[in-house]
Amino acid sequence: MGADTAFTSEHGEIHDRLVHAAREPGPIGEAARRVERFFDQHAAKEERLVAPLLELLPRVARHKPDSSMARALPLFDEFSGAVDDMISEHHVISAALEALVAAAHAADRPEFAALAARLVSHMRLEETVIYPAALLLGKHLRLRLGTD
Repeated sequence: MGADTAFTSEHGEIHDRLVHAAREPGPIGEAARRVERFFDQHAAKEERLVAPLLELLPRVARHKPDSSMARALPLFDEFSGAVDDMISEHHVISAALEALVAAAHAADRPEFAALAARLVSHMRLEETVIYPAALLLGKHLRLRLGTD
């Protein structure tokens, strides 16, 4: 577990763009630093809990799960207990993004509003696809490995 995935790569790209925005003077930089702080903490949690589960998804989809996959079950348990809080963190990030969008519009800097839109889209994908996939995978592993 721990390999770089499209999921973690996207986190890295968003982080890099937030760092760039945070270097801006005035309201854009202030808003971007706030978003960056919330996003980085949240992304670290996702990379610790969700990414390892997602890494197993292709193997599980193509083959019968094997006992070595049981090592992911404690992560699944922790994630399933934290998923509601993680969605709440998305709401906090979204609120911080509103300030970034307002500052971007006021300064006529559409690239920063586009960054906010990308992050909103990323969070929507997590809530509608990524998180449910990780939850289903964990439930499937638990049933197949007989560790319920």
